Amino acid sequence: MTKLSIGLLLALGLLACEQDPGDAQSKIVAKPQLLDFGTTVAGTKVVGTVVVSNTGAAPLLIDHLALDGDAADQFEALPLEAPELSGNRSAAATVIYRPKSEGVHGARLIIFSDASNTGALATDLTGVAVTQASCAEVGCNTPPGQCFKEAGSCSEGGCVYPPKDDETGCDDGNACTERDVCRAGTCQGTPKSCLTPPSGHCTGGSSFVSYSSLGTCSDGACQYAELPFSCSGGCVNDVCTP
Repeated sequence: MTKLSIGLLLALGLLACEQDPGDAQSKIVAKPQLLDFGTTVAGTKVVGTVVVSNTGAAPLLIDHLALDGDAADQFEALPLEAPELSGNRSAAATVIYRPKSEGVHGARLIIFSDASNTGALATDLTGVAVTQASCAEVGCNTPPGQCFKEAGSCSEGGCVYPPKDDETGCDDGNACTERDVCRAGTCQGTPKSCLTPPSGHCTGGSSFVSYSSLGTCSDGACQYAELPFSCSGGCVNDVCTP
């Protein structure tokens, strides 16, 4: 039997074999781990973003966002527009710092989800509020994210940072995405395609293993499910004879 006919038989076998969805897991990652809003005037609104990524293969469901800490009331977390993230996808969580009083404020953004690695992921939040409405002592050099320009401008004691141009390169922190670029102040990547499985090979004198045509990405590497076959006619030089 020729290699071509063996390949056709294996292809037909693949149609009946699917990767067990129970093996897939979701994994949550958030960047940055510390969101610094810099210095602003009490009562002024400063907007920042936390990029939430699902670096696993299974869908990730974000249950809700919460704020924790002594100064939690100085911050506000907006709900995600789409609470479910498919594998290797990211979404931006909007966090607002609107201090009611002067001082150094710190809190934590808690992201509750059904991720396999943790059900509650925390990102630290910090900001400094002053009372003067003057920009004389305010330095605007701490943008709230990598997709904002480093130099901001001060308005009534608060810093405003313009977003970088769309398509500016960035790093969304997800090893399973590529071609990461800024879009409207958020770093977004394209999910890595896993469409080149390794060639099948003999695993014994009468056994052969092939791989699923569609793989999944985990920590930047493509993984493909093994599909074992029995070769009653023997397996020699990576050719299985049924």
